[in-house]
Amino acid sequence: MDHQNELKLHREFGVVSAICLMVGTMVGSAIFISPSSILINSGSVGLSLIMWFIPGVLTLLVIFCFMELASIAPRAGAEYVYFRVAFGDIAGFLFAWTNALILLPAFYAILAMTATYYIMSYVDPECMSESGASVISVMLLVSIAALNTVYVKYTTRIQVLLTSMKVVALAIIIITGFVQICNEEVKTPKKSAISLFHFISFHFISFHFISFHFISFHFISFHFRTVPISIGVTMMLVSLLYIMTNVAYFTVMTPDEIIHSPAVAMTFADKTLGSFSVIIPLCVALSVIGTLNGSMLAGSRVFFAAGRDGLFPEIFASIHVKYRTPVPALVAKCLVAILYIMTDDSHLLINCQGIVLTINFILIATAVLSLKHNASHIKRPVSVPIAVPVLCLVLGVGLFVLGVHQQPFESLVVMGLIASGLPVYAIGVAWQKKPEAFTSVYSMFFLRIACDVLTLILFTATVTLALQKTFMLAHTDGDFEVQY
Repeated sequence: MDHQNELKLHREFGVVSAICLMVGTMVGSAIFISPSSILINSGSVGLSLIMWFIPGVLTLLVIFCFMELASIAPRAGAEYVYFRVAFGDIAGFLFAWTNALILLPAFYAILAMTATYYIMSYVDPECMSESGASVISVMLLVSIAALNTVYVKYTTRIQVLLTSMKVVALAIIIITGFVQICNEEVKTPKKSAISLFHFISFHFISFHFISFHFISFHFISFHFRTVPISIGVTMMLVSLLYIMTNVAYFTVMTPDEIIHSPAVAMTFADKTLGSFSVIIPLCVALSVIGTLNGSMLAGSRVFFAAGRDGLFPEIFASIHVKYRTPVPALVAKCLVAILYIMTDDSHLLINCQGIVLTINFILIATAVLSLKHNASHIKRPVSVPIAVPVLCLVLGVGLFVLGVHQQPFESLVVMGLIASGLPVYAIGVAWQKKPEAFTSVYSMFFLRIACDVLTLILFTATVTLALQKTFMLAHTDGDFEVQY
């Protein structure tokens, strides 16, 4: 096959489009909706501004570890690939399993529901029910998934536009806040009892989805030039935007107003912009849609990589023959996200994500330390000092303990869902040759049926071939590794 016509996933990102994707994904709903709990808890503007750097610092440390892992195994799939290389198949499978059940679908559901909330602000509340809002959220989710299916290049162009509008919205808030500062109309924050873990985990989620899933080197063209520049510019820009926006909020609103406001940006606009405040809900909705678009664009590779390696159904290793996008992965994520939308419990989803991310945080640091010790012979284009993963490990364990203490129910839910992947792995992946006694009609009849059905649905070539023909899918060419 001609090299130019090989069927592979697209890598359509240079420096500018990479920065737009990263900024567009990082700056999501949190800065517009969630109260500035860290500022309220600190009781000091100066201290609170320092504390706002915590999620960014955590993410930056993990990015350093992530870059070393990506340079060792530059394949599509991000953490899935690195955990599999460092700890074996079962670790890779459990990450992909957790990713499929919790991390990405829950994140998409939260974003879709948030965007819907702002869109509905233009509608008379009496004309819209909760079920109607859920329908809009589902339609929005499916539309973004369809866009990501058509062609990566179109999606990146839209991402640039959405990111621009997002920065404009933040600029309006920041400028308005600094006008208030010049007029000496600044409110003084007071302490409150908002969960520190909830704050850190929520914002760490926003940082996470640009660094961990986007920095998979298979996804970026000219990666050794693109990645460092993109990350450096993005981290500085987003940190600056976050801090300045929160300063602007507290020049206009009291802590009590922020705590009791369901949407801080809208309350801010109502108090400062007058009739022009109607543009804020639109800007915020587009901002959240940009985050949804960017994270969905970067997050499908885990399903794809797990299917490629035989740990997930083989159909997930297929891409569309025309658009060269991982359609099965997009469809699977959307189906799970739709279920979360129907539950309409965003707080539970956010807290569960925070627990999962702290576990990933610990595993990434451990993977770097493990590979430095057990695979020191592997060539590393990027190598970080050992102090970096050690510090990541200490911070990750501390954050996990804090999360378990403050969110015990969510911690049990997450650990239960992760553990549920063990029997699935044992039956569907590890148990290739079942003993004759097990497969006997007279021995464990119902378990045999369950295993046969699981194997038939998930892992047979017949079903995979039928789906490939129906949806114009095919396996990719080559070994999927980036050529230097």
